[in-house]
Order: sequence, then C-alpha cells, then structure tokens
Amino acid sequence: MASLLSRLDGTGQVLTVDMNETRFVAVQQRPAIRTRDLGSCSFVLIASKYGAILAHISPLPHQTADPHVGDNHMRAKMQEIQNLVYYYRSHRYFAQMENLIVRAVYRGQIALPSQVGIMQQIRTVLGAAPNVQTYTVPGDNQNPARGTVVVFSGGDKRPGIYAEDASRHL
Repeated sequence: MASLLSRLDGTGQVLTVDMNETRFVAVQQRPAIRTRDLGSCSFVLIASKYGAILAHISPLPHQTADPHVGDNHMRAKMQEIQNLVYYYRSHRYFAQMENLIVRAVYRGQIALPSQVGIMQQIRTVLGAAPNVQTYTVPGDNQNPARGTVVVFSGGDKRPGIYAEDASRHL
C-alpha cells in the first residue's frame, strides 16, 4: 500500500519541507505540509486552523569536530521558527496554536538530549509547553512511510498529523 506522503505527490496540495528547512504554509493556499527522510532528525510543528510552520532539523548541519555545532545549529533553527511565529502571529495566523516536537529514540535512548532541551525552550515564545513525542530509528525498512510527516489542515478543527502514517495528536 502506498504511503500517505506518496499519494500526495504531484497533487499540488502539499508543501514539502526538506532537511534543514523551516517553512510556513497558509491552509487556504495548500491544505497540507510535509517532510520526509527524517532518519535521526527532529521536526518541530507549530499549527493552527489557518497555517502551519514545519521545521525538519538535522542533528548536525555538516560534519565537524566541533562538539558544540549541533546545539548551535538547533538554537539557530529554533530562532528561525520563533521569527516565523512572531511574523505570522502578527498576520493573525497563530492567534491560537498548537505545537509538537518529535525526537528520535536510538537504542532506547533519546537521541541528543541537549538538543531536546533547546527545542523545549520554544515554550517561552508560544506561552505553552510543547507536546514532545518520539519515534524510533532506525525505522522499519518495510514501511513505505518510514521517515515521513504529513500535516493536514483541520478546517475548523485541529490539524491532522501523521508521522510514518500513524496519527499523532497535538
């Protein structure tokens, strides 16, 4: 069976967020936003019935011996998200919003716990603690939806979120 993400390919109804991108979509323009190939990456979602911001964040921006580059990269991505929230909040897209952070679990442990702490600081921007969830890596190679996230407009309701084709709740 085809994954939800692959069924959306070519429809023009979904905005794709690539690795290390942070993008906004207004639901009247496109009703869905997605990412794929998460691997050990994280994603952060800020959503309302009017729009969504999705960030696909790799643990490292590039190979390096610098032990701080991963945390600094996460701080920069969270600042990018914060800037988008402030901008689109002023345009009334995020008067009421939900938020979700999804992190990788590798060998039974949260991957890069210091980055989780940085991500959770978004609560100061949002005024509410984020909903933090996990997914296991490496995933099931037989699952055609492995490493995918799709967010659908909920109309007047909450947005629908699917990580690896499994429903997630904000």
